[in-house]
Amino acid sequence: MSPEGVFEQSSRENGCRAAVAGSTVYLRCEALANSGRSAVAEAEALLRHAESLLVELGSGLGDTRRVVIGVTDGAAGVTILGLAEEWLRQIFPADSGVVVWGMARRGVLLELVIIAEIGAGPPLP
Repeated sequence: MSPEGVFEQSSRENGCRAAVAGSTVYLRCEALANSGRSAVAEAEALLRHAESLLVELGSGLGDTRRVVIGVTDGAAGVTILGLAEEWLRQIFPADSGVVVWGMARRGVLLELVIIAEIGAGPPLP
């Protein structure tokens, strides 16, 4: 039986929030631009937080079904998307990576949205 509800994991510079409904995890993470670290370092920290929270909920990056990455640092966008591909170990047809001028909340450098299944295993090829 999967946990139901809203779960959160955060640090001073970034955080993730997950909602679980049935066997589906809806995860949203964001990193702030004022940490003094590069966008790539922030992306790696955000992916680490996302993986940790997914594992805590009985899922994992291997159970990912959809990923959306929004980046406000255009120069680092391609590198960040490559980093996400390494962490996820594949690209899914429904994945999106976008470089934007700004996010809904001021000061956000990077946003990551993941939809994953609990205990589903890797998707079929």
